[in-house]
Amino acid sequence: MKILLSPAKSLDEESVYPDLNFTSPQFLSQSEQLVADLQQWKVEDFMKIKKLSEALAVLNYERYQTWVSPNKNSTQRRPAIFAFNGEAYRALDIHTLSEEHYQTLNDSLVILSGLYGALRPFDWIFPYRLEMGTKGEFDGNKNLYDFWGTTILDYLNKNEKEVVFNLASEEYFKAARLKEVKAKVITPVFKELKNGQFKTVAIYAKNQRGKFSRFLIENPNLSLEEYQMYQQDGYLYDEKLSTNNEWIFVR
Repeated sequence: MKILLSPAKSLDEESVYPDLNFTSPQFLSQSEQLVADLQQWKVEDFMKIKKLSEALAVLNYERYQTWVSPNKNSTQRRPAIFAFNGEAYRALDIHTLSEEHYQTLNDSLVILSGLYGALRPFDWIFPYRLEMGTKGEFDGNKNLYDFWGTTILDYLNKNEKEVVFNLASEEYFKAARLKEVKAKVITPVFKELKNGQFKTVAIYAKNQRGKFSRFLIENPNLSLEEYQMYQQDGYLYDEKLSTNNEWIFVR
C-alpha cells in the first residue's frame, strides 16, 4: 500500500520528535539542482512568482541562500513527517501515533514535494516552500512537472501490486501521473451536503485526508471493502456516487 499526501505550507520547526533511524531524501541530486536555480532568485522574484509577502519572500530567499544538503547534520533539519504542520498533518497527528505503526507509516506514506519529488516520512528535510505548481524555469524545464518528469511515477511503479491511495491535492498528484501508475489507484473524496448538493469544502477535505491516512496506517491489512467502512466525523461511503477508483464519502 502507498498513501500519497501533499506537503504543507505551514511548518513545525520547534516540536520535539523521537530519536529514530532517519534517512536522506532519495532524489537529493535533483533537489540540489533546484536549489542552485532558486539561489539565483532575488527577493523580488519570490514576491512576484510565488506571490509572497515581502516578509515571506525574505524568509524563503534566506532559506535557499543558506541551504545545505539534509544529509549533513544541522539543527535546522527535521524529519518530513515532523516538519509539515498543515491541516492534513494536524489530523494525522504523528505525535500521538503509536510507535508500533512507524514502520507501516514509513513504508506506506509518500509525501509529494516540489523540492524533493517524493519523500518518505523519516527523510530529513530543511524548511522550504516550493509548491509543485510554481511557475518558472528549472534546469531548462518550463515548470516543476516537466522537471520531475517520470521520477515520481517510476518510484510508484516499483511495486505494481500495491494499492495507491491518493490523498494528495490535484496540484501534487498531477506530478505523479496517476493514470500511468500500474497499481490500482483509489482517490477518496470527502463532501458535505449543502443546499441539497454535495460539495467539497477544502478545510474539511484536508482534515479528512489526514485522518483517512492515519486510518490506513493503523489498519494496513484490511480489505478494500473494510476501508470503505470508514466513518470518522459522520462521513459515510456513498456507493451510488462512487466508482472503483473514486470513493465518495459524504455527510
